[in-house]
Amino acid sequence: MKDFCIILVFDKGYVNKSYETIKEIREIGQYTGDIVCIVSDDLKDHTDLLYADEKIIIKHFKEIDKSALNEMLEITPITLDMQGKNKPIHWQKFNCFRTYFRDNYKKCLYLDTGMRIIKPLDKIINLDCKNKILAHSDCYPTYEWKLHRQFDCTVFPKEYEELVNTYNLNINYFQATMYMFDTEIIYDDTYDSLVDLSNKYPNSKTNDQGIKEARHMAYDYLKQKGMLVKPIHCLGQGDPTEFAYYADPMMRSTDSVYPVYAAVNGIDFNVDHTTRIPTPHSFLETYDMKDVDMSLVESNVYFLKKQCLYRK
Repeated sequence: MKDFCIILVFDKGYVNKSYETIKEIREIGQYTGDIVCIVSDDLKDHTDLLYADEKIIIKHFKEIDKSALNEMLEITPITLDMQGKNKPIHWQKFNCFRTYFRDNYKKCLYLDTGMRIIKPLDKIINLDCKNKILAHSDCYPTYEWKLHRQFDCTVFPKEYEELVNTYNLNINYFQATMYMFDTEIIYDDTYDSLVDLSNKYPNSKTNDQGIKEARHMAYDYLKQKGMLVKPIHCLGQGDPTEFAYYADPMMRSTDSVYPVYAAVNGIDFNVDHTTRIPTPHSFLETYDMKDVDMSLVESNVYFLKKQCLYRK
C-alpha cells in the first residue's frame, strides 16, 4: 500500500483542463507521486487523449444509473439543477470513496479538475487527517449557513421531512472542490450508501444554486474590509438578479452564457429568473442555434444587462 495519491475526476469535455491541472501539480505543486484519474464513460476507450505520465493511474468505474431519478425530476415542477441528467460527471466524485482507494492508499487528496496550483502542495499533503476528511467550509467566514440550505423543502416535501427528522442539518458543511481524507474512513458499503442516499433524497441543490448568495457574502466582506480595490470579473451566474446588488464599479463583468442557454431551454427571465439548468461543458463548441428563438435570447441578455445598470 502506498502512502498517498491525488485524485482527479473528469470527462471528455475537461480533458484539456486535466492537462493544465496535472502539469501544475507536477511543476508548481512539486508533487511527483501517483495521480489517479477517474474518467467518465466517454473517455474509457480513449486513454490516448490523456496526459502521459508513468505515475498517472487511469480508473474507470461504471457510471451511476440515474434514469429513475431523472424520470422523477422530469415530471416534477422543479427549480433544482438536474445534475443526474445535465452533469453526470458530478456523481463520479462518489468513486473517491470506493474500497479501491482504501486498499491502495493511506491518504488521498481530491482536487477539482481545472483548479489552479500556485504553490507547492507539501504543506497540504503533510496535514494530519487521521480518521477524518479535511475540507474548506462552505460557510466561511461567518459560518451562518447550515446544511439544510443545500436542500429544497418545497420540492419532494415528504422526503425533506424525513431527511430533517433523520439527520441533523443544522450543522456546518464543506465544499467538495478540494478535500483530503484518511482512507480508513471508507467502509465496504460507503460508496453504495452515498449512491443510495442521493437517490433517496432527490431534492439536493447544486453548487450553481448558491452562486448569488455566496458572492454577495464575499462582496460584503471585501467592502467591509476595504479590500475591493481591483476589478472583479464574475465567472458564471446563478440568478441574474445577483448583479443588481453590486454598487461598487469594481464588480465589473460576468462571462456567463446562461442567458443564451436559458433561452435555448425556453426560459424567459422576465417570467422565471431563478430556475438554473447547468450549462453543458461543450455548449459553446457544439450547440446548433439555428432553431433557437433569438428574440428570447436578446430579451434574456437585456434582462441581465438591466441588473448591471440599475444597481442598488
